[in-house]
Amino acid sequence: MKFVINKDKLRELNKTDGNKDKKYTILLIDDELANLEALTRLLEEEYDVIKAENGFEALNILKDESCSKKINLIISDQRMPGMTGVELLKQTISIVPNAIRIILTGFMDVKDIIDSINEGHIYKFLLKPLEADELLISVKRALETYELKMKNIKLIDELKQTNKKLKKSEVYLSTIFNSVSDAILIHDFNGIIVKVNDTANRLYGYLPDELIGMSIKDIISKNSPYIYDDILKLINDRKKSKINTPVTLEAISIDKNHKEFWIESNSRAVIFNEQKVIIATVRDITERKNTELKSKEEALELEKLRTEFFANISHELRTPLNIILGVIQILKRDLLDKEKPIDKGKIINNIDIERQNCFRLLRLINNLIDSTKLDAGHFQIDMINCNIVSVVEEITMSVASYISNNNINLIFDTDVEEKIIACDPDKIERIMLNLLSNCIKFTDDNGSIFVNIFDGEEYITLSVEDTGIGIPEEKVDIIFDRFRQVDKSFTRNYEGSGIGLSLVKSLVEMHDGTISVESKYGVGTKFTIKLPVKVLNKSKEKVNISNNIINTRVEKINIEFSDIYKQHLERNK
Repeated sequence: MKFVINKDKLRELNKTDGNKDKKYTILLIDDELANLEALTRLLEEEYDVIKAENGFEALNILKDESCSKKINLIISDQRMPGMTGVELLKQTISIVPNAIRIILTGFMDVKDIIDSINEGHIYKFLLKPLEADELLISVKRALETYELKMKNIKLIDELKQTNKKLKKSEVYLSTIFNSVSDAILIHDFNGIIVKVNDTANRLYGYLPDELIGMSIKDIISKNSPYIYDDILKLINDRKKSKINTPVTLEAISIDKNHKEFWIESNSRAVIFNEQKVIIATVRDITERKNTELKSKEEALELEKLRTEFFANISHELRTPLNIILGVIQILKRDLLDKEKPIDKGKIINNIDIERQNCFRLLRLINNLIDSTKLDAGHFQIDMINCNIVSVVEEITMSVASYISNNNINLIFDTDVEEKIIACDPDKIERIMLNLLSNCIKFTDDNGSIFVNIFDGEEYITLSVEDTGIGIPEEKVDIIFDRFRQVDKSFTRNYEGSGIGLSLVKSLVEMHDGTISVESKYGVGTKFTIKLPVKVLNKSKEKVNISNNIINTRVEKINIEFSDIYKQHLERNK
């Protein structure tokens, strides 16, 4: 079983509210050692983990009272030799009645499992294969349920002890009852509410005693996945099976103003004032449900974006390769044709086409590799003290002919002639070439590109502006997202993978700088980079030696501008 772990999500899941030092113990059972080890590695950082390779070994572990006392959660595989997961978990109820139980199964026939869930033997089941995030969320929710369950048991025990010791001391009982942070509703088996605490009144928006005499059905929404009759049936089923564990359900409730909200309810039958009633502890989980829904929607959207992104990458890899192969076939055919004279001009032209498409491939591969290095934290920059003005000016002037050949005006201006800052000139060059390449691609004939430098006390500002097609207002915020594109048609019409601006943003941020974009659709776009004005001590400067095979600025320009050659040729036909 392989798990894909989202590190940010894992850190979020490992946060606990006020219980940072509290450790839970989980018993894992799986007859496949690879699965058992994978589960253990995933969980042992946050929880104490006890392992068993089959049901019989698990039962032997539970016979040790010192071990069974500390187990809060049991996770078992369903299909195991000698004893299924359901059979095992049923036997554990009498040993560790308060532990939460989860089944892992790779089979769609889950009738026995669902029956056990309805009978209260199992908290939930998870279908294999499953993502690490899904398992971690389920474990966290199960342990939250365990805490709520233990709180409920503790509360009931406290109520029993209070009744036994004080009997008619209603004031004392009421103080305890109303001090509980969860809403408590006590109702008879007809659903009529006989007592609530202050938290319940606040949760549902009623004045004291207004809920008394109402039916539980009145505060459960018609849109709820569970209604009162379902809860009552589950409680009665457990009474018949002599298992008086709480019924834990998620339902949609409604307050006095008919506003719907999600709740988690733990209900069980008890004796209250010499009357058989059902006591329910209720917690508002609306925020949690909304977060879960939002996370699910975001995950689906991200998956869609990734699919589109990699489909585009496949196109960007395949297109230049097909062109190169086609040119090779033409060259081979012409060279093998002995009757046809060799046309050197045609051969050179074909070689230039191959070279251009090699540059396109190299640019895409460089961007993919560097993006991967950035994600892994292995990308490095070599900071030295240099004149940022001359660096930017030289880069800009080096592409002047390219820009002029595209019938576009280039204007460079600076309000300072020299400004020494700590930066990596190679990375600054890459940033500027990428931005200038974008400007050329999206600017029509007779348009203009402006490169400006503004001096400031704390930051030096570089701006690259064009009079091109611009970006729709609603798309500006996603311009630097790797998996998003302003318009899918842009990639088809203007060539490119959509990785470049994401990489530019990362390179700027590695300089402790910021990059922003302003754009008006149909008017133009302006990128603004702010770099901190700071210098390094001589001892901290690095020797800026590049091991890259691309060792000239011309070759770097050829690579960064490779996806606009086609556009340039078409303009000048």
